[in-house]
Amino acid sequence: MSMWTPLTSLRSQRSLSTGRRRIRAVRAGRPGIAPIVLALFAVAVLALGGCSSGGGKDASPSPSPTVSKAQITTTPKDGADHVGITVKDVGASVADGTFSSVTLTAQGGRAIPGALAPARNAWHPSANLARGTAYTLTAEAKDPDGRTATRTGRRR
Repeated sequence: MSMWTPLTSLRSQRSLSTGRRRIRAVRAGRPGIAPIVLALFAVAVLALGGCSSGGGKDASPSPSPTVSKAQITTTPKDGADHVGITVKDVGASVADGTFSSVTLTAQGGRAIPGALAPARNAWHPSANLARGTAYTLTAEAKDPDGRTATRTGRRR
């Protein structure tokens, strides 16, 4: 009898034999799933073990992150309504970097003049803003490694 016996053959053997004992003997001859799972696990462990860099002298340094460290903050927050209009109520600042450009445009595209702090880490408009006008502030800064961060905010 072959190792993989069809179900109909098992039924006929059961009726001819002394009962369950014969059926168990036929099933015990089949390979179980445990050796297969164990073999697959061993292959996976060996494959993953070959992927480590080893940390030796030949290991290349990990690449630097591409995200800028510069953290731009705008005042007031993006999407704010009914905000103040004085030069102290509107602006932008950056931590871990310096501004390369800051623009504030009024509804209709008119640019609003402003001034950067001497350290290039803060910006405020040069004059008070008009009430009831929507503005868009776009700030771009670079961190010490030269990576760029951009932030755009809208206010009404």
